[in-house]
Amino acid sequence: MKEQKQREQSIQTTRLKTIDTLLHGMTKGAVTPDIFTPSFTFWSNSSHQQNPLPAFLKAMQLLSTLTQNGMAYHRRAIIQQHERCVIEVESQATLTNGEPYANHHVFLLNFVGNKISSIREYMDCTIVAKSITPLLLPLLCN
Repeated sequence: MKEQKQREQSIQTTRLKTIDTLLHGMTKGAVTPDIFTPSFTFWSNSSHQQNPLPAFLKAMQLLSTLTQNGMAYHRRAIIQQHERCVIEVESQATLTNGEPYANHHVFLLNFVGNKISSIREYMDCTIVAKSITPLLLPLLCN
């Protein structure tokens, strides 16, 4: 029983490090792909599309170009249970137009072993539509 509890704590600690690596990479716009499974998928309530890893990595890079110094993601709370983690996150940035940006996110992560197999992101889409979308549209239209 004691060994099983120690093993579970070790897994949770490793996954927490993986989550921090994810958030750090998202802040820099350069998420390391080795923390994900090959079949990784990403879904967000802002796009309503299931996206594979290359699209997620590209989106993180693109998002960072809309900010002056990257989008800072701060973990506020976490719940881990079995292969799932729920993370409450705040994001903050200064956009390229000089405007401040802030949002609240909830990420639902699924793990296979110590690698992330999927992320579902929920956030306030009205903030994205007001602040991010106007900066993003010219890039997508060119």
